[in-house]
Amino acid sequence: MTTSTTESAPKGTRSERKRTAILQAARESFRESGFDRTSMDAVASRAEVSKRTVYNHFPSKDELFTAVVQDLVDSTECDITLAYDPDQPLADQLKAFARQKLGRELKPDFIGLVRAVISDVARRPELGVTALTDLVTREDGLQIWLRAAHTDGRLHVPYPQVAAHQFWALAKGAAFWPVLAGLCETLPDVMLTKAVDESVAMLLDHYRVRGDQEDSP
Repeated sequence: MTTSTTESAPKGTRSERKRTAILQAARESFRESGFDRTSMDAVASRAEVSKRTVYNHFPSKDELFTAVVQDLVDSTECDITLAYDPDQPLADQLKAFARQKLGRELKPDFIGLVRAVISDVARRPELGVTALTDLVTREDGLQIWLRAAHTDGRLHVPYPQVAAHQFWALAKGAAFWPVLAGLCETLPDVMLTKAVDESVAMLLDHYRVRGDQEDSP
């Protein structure tokens, strides 16, 4: 029995519930069979909707794939917020956010789907151009938080997007990519903690306003 990354029952209008069911079915199908071997008929059957309904929501399999990739990223940030709090230590705020986000990304279903997406994009680069362009340019919660810390004068981050990419490269390089690459089946919590703590320490050490020792990790 397959397991969806969406654990709660679908909500919204009838059309929205059908769209959610289609995306869930597509995620499972792409993860198990890949892009080329997944048909719109199979997705419709799995979602328990008509093929016409699938096409009404997603005119092509390429567009369905793009929606799945975007939904994949959104699912790791759902209910995870990083609101800048000027009264709390910067390190504590970053650590809590990073642990939550990485914890979701390290779930087996998420890892399996990312592997399938990477494999499909490697075979068909044009899929990546459409599906990943928005994800590369979108502003995530960390960038917004870094900009707020910069405005508050606690960090000097003239380019929040660059800083955010640096942070995730550090944290995911130590915690996410080894699991994705199959070097280990799961990441022990102690290793996740170490990866997050050291990534936060390096980010703050580089961007902290000099002379401010309040947030030394």
